[in-house]
Amino acid sequence: MPGETESPDFGAPTTPAEDDAQNWQTWWRFHRDSYLELKGILVARDPMTEGVAPSTSRSATVIDAKLRPALQRALQTAGDAELVRAELIALARTEASWGRGDGLSVSDAASFFLTQPKIRAVGEAAVVALGVRKDATSIALLNDLVLNTAVGRSVVGSTVVDYRLRSFAGYALGLIGEANGDLTTRKRIARTLIDALSADANAPYDLQLALLVALGLVPLENCADTPPEGSNEFGHLCRGTELSFLLDFVQDTSRHPRLRAQAVVPLARLAQAATLENLDAIREALLAPLAAGSRAPSEVRQSAIIGLGLLGDSDRDVLDREVREALLRELARGERLERGLAAVSLARVAGRSGLGEDSAHGQAEIEAALFKELSAGRGSARAWAAIAFGVLERALVPQGRHVRIDAAKPLRAWLCSGRSSEEVGAVCIALGLLRDPDAVEPLCAKASRGDAQVRGHAALALGLIGDSSAREPLTAALAGASGEPELYRSIATALRLLGVRTVLDEIASAPRVESGPQAKAEAALLLGSIGDARSIDPLVTWLSDTEEAPEVRRAAAWALGELADRSSRPWSSSISVDLHFGLMSSTLASWARDGSGLLEMR
Repeated sequence: MPGETESPDFGAPTTPAEDDAQNWQTWWRFHRDSYLELKGILVARDPMTEGVAPSTSRSATVIDAKLRPALQRALQTAGDAELVRAELIALARTEASWGRGDGLSVSDAASFFLTQPKIRAVGEAAVVALGVRKDATSIALLNDLVLNTAVGRSVVGSTVVDYRLRSFAGYALGLIGEANGDLTTRKRIARTLIDALSADANAPYDLQLALLVALGLVPLENCADTPPEGSNEFGHLCRGTELSFLLDFVQDTSRHPRLRAQAVVPLARLAQAATLENLDAIREALLAPLAAGSRAPSEVRQSAIIGLGLLGDSDRDVLDREVREALLRELARGERLERGLAAVSLARVAGRSGLGEDSAHGQAEIEAALFKELSAGRGSARAWAAIAFGVLERALVPQGRHVRIDAAKPLRAWLCSGRSSEEVGAVCIALGLLRDPDAVEPLCAKASRGDAQVRGHAALALGLIGDSSAREPLTAALAGASGEPELYRSIATALRLLGVRTVLDEIASAPRVESGPQAKAEAALLLGSIGDARSIDPLVTWLSDTEEAPEVRRAAAWALGELADRSSRPWSSSISVDLHFGLMSSTLASWARDGSGLLEMR
């Protein structure tokens, strides 16, 4: 491409060093929002309205009178890059839920910050904010940045558009395309993403990953005459074109295995609503890496397991049986991560009724395999199987179905006898997802003493089960957790799930927030996660006080964005869910955990 920057070393993308990709807790970190459904529960409990509302509810009046102006004022005053980044994303979330409003907008701020090369981190956040805002008017700008055009280079005042900025622009296009139902708009975005991916097979990993993930968020219409293999007529663009491009990418052995692996999930996402012919072709293609004698790289195998979990179901159709058989083989004989991913994918397949004969036929077979892992498996295998039972239950409930009635029994026994905190934590979460009422008493005991990580998981499980008898022991546990932030957050969240609104008063209490900047920042984050409209005033005060510690102001900005956001799930979940979390890039999750990765901006 004209003016293209030299590519940095391709690198060895993985999760940040402290994360073990083979541990169920890493999977949970990227998927917990989908299963806790905290935002959906709290939005239902504290409605967001357009007009006058009770003091606990967020209304347009409250947003426009207090929250939005505070973010706008803060953006116009001096602050460090991390603070401005938090303010930009918060304002974008506000505009996405409540409209642009008067005064400074995200697009205004982005236009300014993109021209400030000395504060690159803010320019990157400004581009992400345009995606979070779902601002279709910014597509032309984002296209120019992704494609590194003369216009894009002029905007940033450089001879090249930095690969990181191009990556963030790609993610932003994906978020806009996902939210925009206009077919012409989606085609415009998909064309840019495909063209950028086609232009340079040696582009940096971050950029190619961003473009692949974004393409998977922008489904086009199906065309009956466009199969997912072979070349397509130039200029023609439909779902089949996208599938063909991604399938070629996955099967191109000249490309880096990690990128081939990362193309699998976008391929599977787009195949979910494809024509039956195309769906079957993609499933057959994803079965190939798992076939006996396959020499596919381990990364591609792992992603194929994830992808098949998105595409299989429980009926007796031949391909669905083959999908289940392949996943069952991986559960029994795969490497550690492959077995864990297979357990979760099997749960998803079992929870999806097919359209063919005996639509739930595969559920019993899969439950038996997972039950065997619970009974005879060791270490992480048992932990993954426990989580899988919880995932399965959550998939079945909307259909009026449930997992086998005896599934919770070994989990309860393991809760009391398990030695590893990793294993016991998985059991806690599984029992919570199963909403097992018989687990309340032992979970209360686990939440009250012992390992802090296990106590936190036990508390969240109690919140998920929703039994009011857990309120008193959790309230007592909260009082003893003030010196352990993660544990305190989990217990407070559980109490909020149980309908204990007074926990918000405890979080914002003077003794707690006056104990130091770190405690106040933690309080701000919690108020954003589980607060209501009453939380806006203290957060606005903390953000507006230029003498306040930077970490407090950053936390307050994030919290205000969280409170303003009417979505039932975080904006980043469409990117993080089902992603191969073992092959991340620094633009998704920064190695230094400095907040510069897209998933850290949420």
